Amino acid sequence: MRQVVVGTLVCSSSGTRKKMLSQSRLNLPEGIAAEIRRRIESVQNGEPGEISPDGGAFAVNGGPGYTLFLSPDGDAYVEEYELDETPPVTKRDRGTQILALLLGSRLIPELASVLPTRPPATPDCDRCSGTGRILPIKLICGECHGLGWVESE
Repeated sequence: MRQVVVGTLVCSSSGTRKKMLSQSRLNLPEGIAAEIRRRIESVQNGEPGEISPDGGAFAVNGGPGYTLFLSPDGDAYVEEYELDETPPVTKRDRGTQILALLLGSRLIPELASVLPTRPPATPDCDRCSGTGRILPIKLICGECHGLGWVESE
């Protein structure tokens, strides 16, 4: 049995907590949706890659303890795993959507075109100073999710 988290509390750099509300699916252009469908079919036909257990989404990134998925209909989610037999926790929130686009653009460059556009006069993220990364090890900033600026709520 999977645990699904549709919103999550995130600690900001100031130590305050804010509610990440559940978001609707991403509005992907048909060409990107078709590319994700093609990649799912390729994995189903034995090509390298990973798809979700239900076969409806392609893994755009992953590592020890997590897999980040994106479906052709714009569902972006992360499954987080423990090292034991605990079922994975599935999270769907705006930060996950941004990460799916940002990290997924390494495999499907067109995904970068769907990233949010920075509004004029929006200040840099305080936590990462606008780099989108936490230096020196270059982890993606948890405050802005790699954008370098924080979306208004």
